[in-house]
Amino acid sequence: MSQLEDELRNRGVQVRPESDVGFKVGVESVGLFWGAFAARCIVRARIEKTDGTWSRTYEGNNASNHFNRAIDGAAYKAVVAIMGDQDFKNAIR
Repeated sequence: MSQLEDELRNRGVQVRPESDVGFKVGVESVGLFWGAFAARCIVRARIEKTDGTWSRTYEGNNASNHFNRAIDGAAYKAVVAIMGDQDFKNAIR
């Protein structure tokens, strides 16, 4: 989730605990799968407005021959999905 916070700050979004618009961000699940040649990680992250008016689940799916890269890549792809979602952009305004 720190990747998401960093990306929001890099794009000029003020991230602070006392904001009028609040969000809960959490990891719903993390799946690690071993294949013949690579490890795969699937991360599901959920974001919802604290007032309950909006929520969405995002998925990051990545494979690598290095275990840590599979996990990092899946987290990165989840953040890319979040930042690319126009509904999320509208929700943070």
